[in-house]
Amino acid sequence: MRFLALVCCLAVLLAVGPVRAGEYDLEIPQAEKKYWELGGYSEARYVGHVTRPGSALGRIKLGRDDSELLHDGRAQAQVRGSLGLNRIKFHFLTNLQYEDTLQESELKAQVYAGYLSLKPNPNLTLDLGKKVNLWGKGYAWNPAGFISRPKDPDEPEASLEGYLGLEAEFVKSLARRDLSNFALTAVALPVWEWENSSLGDPGDVDLAAKAYFLLFDTDIDLMFFHGPDQPTRLGADFSRNLKENLEIHGEVAVDFDAWKKTLGPDGKMESTQENQVSLLVGLRYLTSSETTLIAEYYHNGRGYSSGEAEEFYRLLDGYWDQWLATGDPRYRDLARRTAGPLFSLKNYGRDYLYLRLIQKEPLSILYSSLWLTAVVNLNDLSLSLSPGGSYMLTDNLELNARAVIPLGGDRTEFGEKLDRVRAEVYLRYFF
Repeated sequence: MRFLALVCCLAVLLAVGPVRAGEYDLEIPQAEKKYWELGGYSEARYVGHVTRPGSALGRIKLGRDDSELLHDGRAQAQVRGSLGLNRIKFHFLTNLQYEDTLQESELKAQVYAGYLSLKPNPNLTLDLGKKVNLWGKGYAWNPAGFISRPKDPDEPEASLEGYLGLEAEFVKSLARRDLSNFALTAVALPVWEWENSSLGDPGDVDLAAKAYFLLFDTDIDLMFFHGPDQPTRLGADFSRNLKENLEIHGEVAVDFDAWKKTLGPDGKMESTQENQVSLLVGLRYLTSSETTLIAEYYHNGRGYSSGEAEEFYRLLDGYWDQWLATGDPRYRDLARRTAGPLFSLKNYGRDYLYLRLIQKEPLSILYSSLWLTAVVNLNDLSLSLSPGGSYMLTDNLELNARAVIPLGGDRTEFGEKLDRVRAEVYLRYFF
């Protein structure tokens, strides 16, 4: 076919004969400016649970501690887009979700982001509204993500809800070899009963700032956060490509005079203030065979030691025994309140190791990938394993499947999870 095309082209040139360049000047048309963009996906997900007998979360969530095969599901649609041109644009991200879970069925319609972006000049951008800010360089955790929602290590790439506020960003490129880019970001986040309520009390205004530097080919951020009912927080992160296929990154954050709830010797809840230091270091490595390795170590300054967590579990076991003996529902309510500080955190421990292997197109199967994720609590040596895979059925239809297998002994983080095994299958349609 290539030889036939070449012959045809030569024939045309010979038939036309020599021409002057001025007779056929070519004009490259300018790219048409788009006033709007729209995209997103819809998803249907099935989840099967094989519950763990005697687990703390099974007792609290289900009110029973035997092994069962349970089912739930989710239908979800996310739409993102923008409207405007050049200096004025409106950006949005919406999430519509129906969940039929083990505890309840719920329909939620949420605006994850919706903000107006103004660009008075090429160096300055003003954003007003609800915006998702992804501060920090970590993949599974972001200790310096002061104005970001906490990630779920099981799905670290899932879309997160933003916060409502006002943001100003100044960006400057410099003709220097050491410092080539510089940016300053300032954010104000007011608190209402109906929005930003997790950031403080109604009427509060939290302030955050970030300075970015591209210094000697290394991305560096310095962060600050302060709120009337929040601890003052300082943070920093970095990211650097050592080679084309090897990247390293890290974060550190300090929360000054942060409150922490623990159990006293008498079993009563106590609140104390402390300076909490959290840090993360990690790398991302791509092999010649298209295998990606992501590895991170995370020290959680807000977390609980194994001994502190065991005190919570000991009290929970006592309340459970009293509830079985008396049938009084107040003991179950006490157990739920006691477990609140522990299970309200995505990961309540002090030290973690995160490993993720992703193989693109294994066995030369096009449009497919396989992965294996491990999250290890280094203090109690429990862990969660998650194998999975995906396959593009068509250009815009993706099939995914994965399992989550928590492993650990009694009174350990993953050993007290609701499930012995959780299996998920979901179809995602992109548009």
